[in-house]
Formats: sequence, C-alpha cells, structure tokens
Amino acid sequence: MVDKVLKWRKNYEVGELKKDDFPDDLHKRADEGLYVKNEDKSGNMIFYFKVNTHKKEPARLELVKKFIAFQLDETAKANPDEKFVLVFDLYKSTPAHIDNDLTKFVLSTVAQYMPNFIAYVVLYDMAAILVPIWKIIQAWMSNDISKHIKVVKKKEIKNYIDEDNLWDHMK
Repeated sequence: MVDKVLKWRKNYEVGELKKDDFPDDLHKRADEGLYVKNEDKSGNMIFYFKVNTHKKEPARLELVKKFIAFQLDETAKANPDEKFVLVFDLYKSTPAHIDNDLTKFVLSTVAQYMPNFIAYVVLYDMAAILVPIWKIIQAWMSNDISKHIKVVKKKEIKNYIDEDNLWDHMK
C-alpha cells in the first residue's frame, strides 16, 4: 500500500508542486467551484466541487488532475486530524460538465490514497439526464469508493449539512 501511495504522489508531483506552478485560470476556476467551506453535521470540512463550472479539456486533463491532487493534499496537510466531505454539486449541471476521467480520478484518489481523510462523498441534485452517466461511472467503482457515496436531493441534504452551512440554492 505504501509503495502504491508513493508512486501516486510521485506521478502527480504531490508535495513538490506549489500554488504558483499552476496557471491563473485554474486558480480562478477553483475560486468559483473547487474549495473548502463550512462543515457537515459531524464537524467534517466540506470540499466543494461546483460541477457546472467545469469544462472538459482533454489536452489539460493531467494538469487538472495534478491541480486537484494539490488542492486535496494541501487541505489534508492543513488539517491533518480532520476528515472532509466531498460535495459534488450537480445543480444545473449537464452532460457537458461531466468528465468521466476526472470524476474517476477524484473518487479513486480519495478512496485509495487518502482514505483516512474522507468521511463520505455527496452527489447533490443529480438531474435525470445525468443518471446514465452516473451508471457508467459506478460500473468501474470499487466497493471502497461506492460505500462512501450518498446521492441526495434538496430535501435530503439537510440530513448531512445544517441549513446554515448550505449554499443558497440548497436551502
């Protein structure tokens, strides 16, 4: 297991890359939809992915993966004793916003390389048009990943996050 984690860290340059190593547009996109904010009902930090701000960029996929690995690692280093919840906010998302490769990367990263930091994953407000895409993603997921995932709608999100800590469109 340690060898696997070390290879992953080397491959994505985790621990070597710095904030300035990434282009400004990635930081801007992160400010809009990839950040830590608030906490769930158990006090876990929320790592928020606003999916409808994402656009597929196959030519930059590896850079985006490194950026997300960097963001996750920075969050874990800054909060070594805390778990976090990944919230994939699918509100107003369309198939054009879904990147299967990137989704697989994020979910496998937290399940395989950061299992002590992840409390669970929330897929919020998945539209019916996205369900077939989700079925494809689920097909390759291991039980280690799928056991952490909760698919919720607006009426259920308050089971996990207090209303005061929700984004306006989730209230």
